[in-house]
Amino acid sequence: MTRRRETGFTLIELMITLVVLSILVVIAYPSYRERVIESRRTDAHVLLEKAAADEERFYTMYNLYTTKVVAPGCSSGQTCGLGYGSNQSPEGYYTLAVAAATGKTISNSFVLTATPTTKGAQNSDAKCSTITLDSIGKKGFTGTGPLRACW
Repeated sequence: MTRRRETGFTLIELMITLVVLSILVVIAYPSYRERVIESRRTDAHVLLEKAAADEERFYTMYNLYTTKVVAPGCSSGQTCGLGYGSNQSPEGYYTLAVAAATGKTISNSFVLTATPTTKGAQNSDAKCSTITLDSIGKKGFTGTGPLRACW
């Protein structure tokens, strides 16, 4: 009588496979998460560039910049603003704030700031905590990363 060999995996082989997969996940997941956070920074760039263009449009119409994001556009008796329905970025990963540039008057300068929200854990981005753009096109950020990483 001939003995047939059983086919399949042994418990040891399965355990070795699980250990190898676990090591790969431990190494790959943090890198993947960092790349996702980096790719979502474009949401802040879109928000800041659009708001800067809207500020320039506002300036051509009223000869001053506004620090109001959600306020309606100008008409008699109203506070002037950019007229945005919300201060959220297109994908919702950042919020927009507008302020007068330091040491300058509100009428001739602005600083736009994109601050990460909790959506998608974007607020855990230590390299680029906030991303800024001012009225002369100067790009900035707060965080531990270099400027080229944030912009």
